[in-house]
Amino acid sequence: MNEDSSASSPRWPRRSGRTSESRRWGESVEQIQPALIIPTGRRKGHSPSVASIYRALAEHQKPQAYPEAVETAHADFAALQQYDRNPK
Repeated sequence: MNEDSSASSPRWPRRSGRTSESRRWGESVEQIQPALIIPTGRRKGHSPSVASIYRALAEHQKPQAYPEAVETAHADFAALQQYDRNPK
């Protein structure tokens, strides 16, 4: 697994709390980075880069910022799946 692939939430476990919660408490990404450990893949056991942390936080915040877009996308996907199962 590539450390730069996106996820819906930060995928690195934290020793105490979540990355987004730490950011709310005013910790910088540079302060959070050493506490994060990549669980799988080529860089298993290492800390992610600061850029990877920012990407994961941004991906995590997108659905929270636009919940109606997520709901619409899910409905559209379900409609497409239904159409694929029952073509006319």
